[in-house]
Order: sequence, then structure tokens, then C-alpha cells
Amino acid sequence: MELISENDNYIEASDFKTFDPNSIVVESARRDLAVSDCSTCERITPDMMRHMVRGPGDFYIEYDATCSCDWYISSSEPIQVQANEEILISFQARSDAIVKRHSKLIFLDEYKQVVDTKFIFEVEEPDKIKWNTYEQLVKVPAGADSVLYQFWARGNKIGG
Repeated sequence: MELISENDNYIEASDFKTFDPNSIVVESARRDLAVSDCSTCERITPDMMRHMVRGPGDFYIEYDATCSCDWYISSSEPIQVQANEEILISFQARSDAIVKRHSKLIFLDEYKQVVDTKFIFEVEEPDKIKWNTYEQLVKVPAGADSVLYQFWARGNKIGG
């Protein structure tokens, strides 16, 4: 997956890293969805995802092919926000060798508990191999103190 953005950002492309789901507090049912292994073929391990910055605003994530139903999750560090402010999400992205790629904002309160999640509108799965432009204005919910900007994807092992 490759991202390019020319906007002034709260974060730099180099701020994205592999997400540790234990760094936030979520309801147990929601946590199980995020980290459960729904396939017996294999598990995703941290060495199967690599982040690379190719230049200003040019960010590349490489994923190993896998038949696992675990999610690859890349996340920003927490970004400080204020309730009711608007955040402009704007980037270009394309992906190959992964499926179900999507991005979202995870809003946290001061105790790192999830307040709300906002999904960034996506294109149809077959169109994700081409460059697409994403732009969305998102309002920060009441009670939010910070936000994580995340990209989720599943590895696509052909015939796996």
C-alpha cells in the first residue's frame, strides 16, 4: 500500500507504525474482533509488515502474503484533538496483494478508552489497485482527547 499526501498534516508519514492493540482500552467484544485469529492457516507476526518513507508525504507499507484473517494494522501515534473541531483527512492511496484495506480514526478519551470510530469512505475493492484520492471532513466527538489514524488490511495469499 502506498500513500501520498501534500497536505500540512498533524503527523508525518514516518509517524506510522505497527499498531499494538494493547495500547488502548476497548470493550472486550470489540477487542476480540480486532485481534482474533479467524483462520487456522497461520498468524500475522510483527515482522510480516514493514513501513517505509520514500520521501516527504510518500509512505509505503509492505505486507507479507498470508491466508490469516488477522488484520495488519498501521497506526499513527495519538494526535491531540479538541471536541467539535473538524479534521480534514486527505490522501492518495493504492494497494495490491492485500484485501479489505480501509482507514479509520479511533477517538480516545484522556484514559485511552475508545470514544468513537469514524471510517474513511472507501472505493470498491477492485478499484484499490489504482491510485484513488480520499478526502473527508470528520468532526471530533465529545469526550475525545486524542485520535489514532489507522490503516487496516488483510494479506491476500493467492490460493491460500
